[in-house]
Amino acid sequence: MNGWRDLFGWGGRLPTETLFAGDTNIGCRRKQNQDAWAFGGGAEAVEVKQGEDGRAKGVLSCPGWAAVADGMGGAKGGDVASRRALAIVGEVLSQVSPKDTEEDLGVMEQALREAHLKLEMEANENVNLTGMGCTYSTLWWTGVNSRSAVLGQVGDSRIYRWRAGQLEQMTRDQTLVQRMLDEGSITPENAVKAKFSSVLEYALGANGGELEPEVRRVEFEAGDVLLICSDGLHGVLADEELARILPSKPVNDLRPYCDRLIKATRDGGAPDNVTVVLVQIS
Repeated sequence: MNGWRDLFGWGGRLPTETLFAGDTNIGCRRKQNQDAWAFGGGAEAVEVKQGEDGRAKGVLSCPGWAAVADGMGGAKGGDVASRRALAIVGEVLSQVSPKDTEEDLGVMEQALREAHLKLEMEANENVNLTGMGCTYSTLWWTGVNSRSAVLGQVGDSRIYRWRAGQLEQMTRDQTLVQRMLDEGSITPENAVKAKFSSVLEYALGANGGELEPEVRRVEFEAGDVLLICSDGLHGVLADEELARILPSKPVNDLRPYCDRLIKATRDGGAPDNVTVVLVQIS
């Protein structure tokens, strides 16, 4: 084996054959891509993808992780925030031997809170980064196979599970409009049209403040496909459109499906950056 490249794709294979692929795209209206995504495993350093280097595929190791971060739109340093958050959380996870128990939940929460504090500190030290922040969604496989993972989320990037023709959103958007939906003070129809639909309740960095990350263990079955994405995707494509694009049976390469999801988003106008990561459970 020749290090990272052999382990994580471009020809590499592990016994579990847990395929992944991802890509990030600037979209149709933004001047800068503030999204990023990352993958890593074991003691290997996290590999972050952004901008023109945003495309990759391979085989995910266990333990290992995949994540998407969306820099705060319009905020200075949004692209820095997304890259740094991915690197910080990845560094924490790479230094831990997961136990595949409830203790792993504490590790994930610690990693997210560390990223939150470090982004705030770095913004305070550099006026050009004032207010930088990002959303964050990740899955961390903590066992010897891909059937069990810890989910971590802050903000409104999402994780979906595609199983036997059924699409399930596994995360809850940490937004004002989602809270209003939960309280019954707004209808789903009005929520779609709400001007404040993108107002976040929590984000990493963003001048610090309160943080309530969603952290829990999730279980998967062979054949499940996991979709981790920024709101640039799910804000344009409805669940029915996602379902039409995702693979109907196990495949040998997930990258064409990333391409199709991004193309469909761009065909729909893509007002924001769009990032897609797919993982096929073996």
